[in-house]
Amino acid sequence: MESFQPLPNYTDKYIIDKYYEIYPSDNKMTKDYDREVAVKLNLSAMYKLWEYLTANDTVARGEFCTSSRGFVASDGYIRPISIEGKWGLEIGVFKEEKVFQHLNEGKPTEIKAAAQAGSRKRLKMV
Repeated sequence: MESFQPLPNYTDKYIIDKYYEIYPSDNKMTKDYDREVAVKLNLSAMYKLWEYLTANDTVARGEFCTSSRGFVASDGYIRPISIEGKWGLEIGVFKEEKVFQHLNEGKPTEIKAAAQAGSRKRLKMV
């Protein structure tokens, strides 16, 4: 992990190419007990990260590589997820930076339409 950034950096500044759900690793342990302990330790660490990200309304940004076969790593964000009382983490991998052409500054002035003069025509019922 390289840094923590505000949540809008994840949702507003980049087009996300793919999403990956994060689950606790068993650290490739061979014994059942060791795998269970590794999963519980990793799940606990994931929860601490989820709590931190949620409490600070941030995401974690870092280098992320989906393969061990020498592919070029990309930037990715870890985002906390809360759905119906359940929690989780996801990684969104950047495709490209979003480019907004029509962002506006400040609050626009409200203009009221002028009232039309003359009589109102009734619509003919067909």
